[in-house]
Order: sequence, then C-alpha cells, then structure tokens
Amino acid sequence: MSLMEALREPIRDPETRQRFEETMELFGVAVQIMRQNIRRRNPELTEDEVDERLQDWLLDRTGDHDSPTFRRSRRWRHLMQP
Repeated sequence: MSLMEALREPIRDPETRQRFEETMELFGVAVQIMRQNIRRRNPELTEDEVDERLQDWLLDRTGDHDSPTFRRSRRWRHLMQP
C-alpha cells in the first residue's frame, strides 16, 4: 500500500479518530481567531485582503528556512480556496 493510499484509509480506532477530530476543530478555531485578529488590527482591509493575509499566516514557516532551496509550504493552500 502506498503512502497516499494509506492516507485515504478511514481512521478506524475511535480514540485516534476523536483526537484527530478535536485537532481539526482546534485548527479551525485558530484560523477563525486569526481572521478576527487581522480584521481588528486592519479594519480598512477588504475581505479579499484579509483572506490573503490569513493565507500568508497559514503558509508561513518561520524558523524553517535553513535550507538554501527553501520554498513556502503549500500544504494548507487548499483550505483557503473559496
């Protein structure tokens, strides 16, 4: 079984599934809080500009720039698509 196939398998263990669901819920709350922070700090921004700053925050990997071939992560980009 390839890694991608393994990632598509449902989580069968109830405790692991519960932990994953809680993790994703907390991630969603963190995104909502940051969106509110961006709006509060920059009330002049349009919704698109808030989305852009939020996406920048999600993709920022501060401290992970040791490699000379560093490229920004795109792992969360799909969550930002409307």
